[in-house]
Amino acid sequence: MMSRIQKSLAEIESHLQALVERSKPQLSEGSEEPEGTGAAANLADTAALELPPEPPGDAPPKDAFLIVDGIETFPLSGTVVNLGRKPDNDLVLDDVRVSRTHAQLRAVRGRYVVFDLGSTGGTFVNSQRIAQSATLFPGDVISLAGVTLIFGQDSPTSRETTREIITQ
Repeated sequence: MMSRIQKSLAEIESHLQALVERSKPQLSEGSEEPEGTGAAANLADTAALELPPEPPGDAPPKDAFLIVDGIETFPLSGTVVNLGRKPDNDLVLDDVRVSRTHAQLRAVRGRYVVFDLGSTGGTFVNSQRIAQSATLFPGDVISLAGVTLIFGQDSPTSRETTREIITQ
């Protein structure tokens, strides 16, 4: 069974591959292709490459929030939310265990995804250390070097529906 992180990484890799294909320059009439790069050479690769559907947009999910240390509610409304100890972060966590720029939440396909920004103490979701990123679901417990945040959403999409959208 593939973990959420592995699925996210596979999806990112697929998107990058599609972007590389789209960004290849078109040859003008009469110009030669370098050897081994012609249509015949790439036919098998392009036939197997299925482009992912265009995402519906990166609007933040509605009614999302974080509960900080079980006490404070922090509403999430931006497409990018910076978390850390520095005063210019969107959510400032005044704890020496938290890095100055510890983590970031990004709206991706109507869901928040947490990214670790190379923190010293690590970013964990449901007790699993994330190497790079993890898609958040209501009730997920995020730990930034031991500081606990709970992700919530008042009107969430079901996990199964969301997983179908993410894996498409």
